[in-house]
Amino acid sequence: MVAGGSKRWVDIDTHTTIEAGIAALRDDQFRILVADAGAGAIDYREVDYTERVAIVLGAELEGPSAHSLEQADARIEIPMQGMVESLNVSVAAAVILFEAERQRRAAKLYSQCRINAADYATTLFEWAYPDIARRCREKGLAYPPLADDGQLLENPLRA
Repeated sequence: MVAGGSKRWVDIDTHTTIEAGIAALRDDQFRILVADAGAGAIDYREVDYTERVAIVLGAELEGPSAHSLEQADARIEIPMQGMVESLNVSVAAAVILFEAERQRRAAKLYSQCRINAADYATTLFEWAYPDIARRCREKGLAYPPLADDGQLLENPLRA
């Protein structure tokens, strides 16, 4: 399930099995990291998140699947103190992703756009004007250019 409006900002590929999902990630040259507190897991802060990595988190009570553990390039853990043994999945994901964001920001991966201009313009238009984008696609119309402030320069549906 995708939270509210996040599907506007994130492309989501769904797979019917974990095996199919991991195979697709491998085809796209991702390094597979599986969150697991078992023996041999490394501290999540020791991973280079500036590389192309996919993070697999298991279900809250069962943990990661046997297949994902077998396919892992590395197993990562969030070290815990005291009597608590683990975090819930959403909190664990947030902790790991904040570390990934910290490393990527430090490496200046966000200092300039890394999407080609055409893909950027298409994505921006679809985010800013989802209803008009849908109607343009239905009618086979190209998306119009946007002004620097994101406003429509012309109405593509006026014919």
